[in-house]
Amino acid sequence: MRNNIYIKEIFTRVESQNSFPFDGNMEEKSVMMGCNDVTETRFSDVGKLFKSLQKEYGRCISSLYKEVNNTDSIKIGWVFRKKEKYSDCDKFYIQDVWVELHEKEPETTIQHFYKRI
Repeated sequence: MRNNIYIKEIFTRVESQNSFPFDGNMEEKSVMMGCNDVTETRFSDVGKLFKSLQKEYGRCISSLYKEVNNTDSIKIGWVFRKKEKYSDCDKFYIQDVWVELHEKEPETTIQHFYKRI
C-alpha cells in the first residue's frame, strides 16, 4: 500500500504594478492571505494530486524548490493561479496558491528552559 501525500497550502493575493507606464514590464507583489498546516490528502499518486490541485486552484505557473545541503535544490511543489472573488464584495483578485508536498506530518520537538530559583 502506498502512503498518501501530505501538502501545505499558502494563499496569496497578487498585486501588479507597471514599473513604467506602457513599457510592457510588470512587477508583481504578493500579499499573504493565509496558509494551512501540513495535512494528509487522499492521493498517493503525484500526478493525480496535481490534476486535482489544478482543478481547484487554476493553472500551474511555476514549481517550488527547496535548497538542501547548501548546494542542491529539489522540487517540492507548485504554484497555481486563478481569478478569485473576494468573500465580502463583488470584486475579484488574482490568487496564487503555493503547494508544498510532504511525505509525512512534520515532527515537533519541545524544549523547556527552566528558571533556577
